[in-house]
Amino acid sequence: MEAKFLKDFTFNARMSYDQSYGMRYISLPKKWGESAGTEQGMMGRNYHQTNTINAQQTLNWGHDYGKHHVDAIIVHEFDWMNYQNLNYKSSLSLIDGFDTFANFIYLNNGGTFSGVGGGEDQEALEGYFGRANYIYDNKYYLTASIRADGSSRFGKNNRYGYFPSGSVAWRLSQEDFLKDVKWLSDMKIRASYGITGNNNIGDYASIGIMENANYVLGTGTGNIVNGAAQKSFSNADLTWEKTRQTDLGFEISVLDSRLSLSLDLYYRKTTDLLMDVDIPTITGFEKAMQNIGKMRNKGLEITLSGTPFRGKDFTWDATGNISVNRNKVLALGPTGDPIFSDGGAGTTHVTMVGQPIGAFYGYILIWPTRKWVTSCSKTSTEIIKSMPTTAQSSVTICQTLPGV
Repeated sequence: MEAKFLKDFTFNARMSYDQSYGMRYISLPKKWGESAGTEQGMMGRNYHQTNTINAQQTLNWGHDYGKHHVDAIIVHEFDWMNYQNLNYKSSLSLIDGFDTFANFIYLNNGGTFSGVGGGEDQEALEGYFGRANYIYDNKYYLTASIRADGSSRFGKNNRYGYFPSGSVAWRLSQEDFLKDVKWLSDMKIRASYGITGNNNIGDYASIGIMENANYVLGTGTGNIVNGAAQKSFSNADLTWEKTRQTDLGFEISVLDSRLSLSLDLYYRKTTDLLMDVDIPTITGFEKAMQNIGKMRNKGLEITLSGTPFRGKDFTWDATGNISVNRNKVLALGPTGDPIFSDGGAGTTHVTMVGQPIGAFYGYILIWPTRKWVTSCSKTSTEIIKSMPTTAQSSVTICQTLPGV
């Protein structure tokens, strides 16, 4: 729906609802089960359903005052997702020679299910956004914005995060002292600062989830009874991971925009890192999701693009880029203890102060003694420096490992 009023205002509203279903059938006849080393066949089904709702309302305003242009926008958006699944199977000897329908009749008439499961997930995200732009004579640009986002993934005390930003730009190619430079198509310098948020965690990471658990109850050997136990640690204060970024940029296009160069220098600092942190096992848990630590990224990005050939029926465009980024962990909680990660083959990565996030962790081989070590002692570092240059590259991981 769209409505225009008071000449310069435009209101838009839209809403969508999507529902999808899926079903998967699994069948393993008895004779196949026997060839696989079991006397039983197997059959089962999996059903899943996804429902999503998206609603968005926008209000736009814009006006020109001579060489001055001003516009603004206000946005409200709401997203909701619900996912449900159900699966069941039977590992009893199935009736050979019957079709799928007959076998499921067999299950419905007393066949025992060996595996039944299912689940449901929900997520909601609501956001408010406002932005204003000012342009003077197509040369000077100013933008300011702020957004507020609320996520159901975070604790009830800190579900909303607030993220302002601003930018300025100067199009030098529109200035009088450059207008007569015929080979120059466009040239601009720009600067920006802003805060963004990250909610890329599980849907229920802030909630103490319950799970099925058996318990022995009674005298003597007792009896196993069904029950429930807390699976994860709750954190009502879990909130958005925030990144503050400063950018400086330069853009130039020449020769009727057939050759363009873009340079971007950035400094990015992330706080309230969302990480699965080791906690004392006396709590009954091994890890908990927390806002912990700070991280820094800084780097340079260069992009060069051009049009080697431009014809009536054929155009050849080419683009190349190079980027350099340096990442460093600045803080990890009050004590700065490293965080180790399991990659499925023991501890494979570590996050520690002074090193890149998720650095490799493991054994290294010292040349030429071929001795395995687990830390970068002074002696081993000196050995590495004395190695041939081609051999040093294979053990530079040593520089990212914590000492013992």
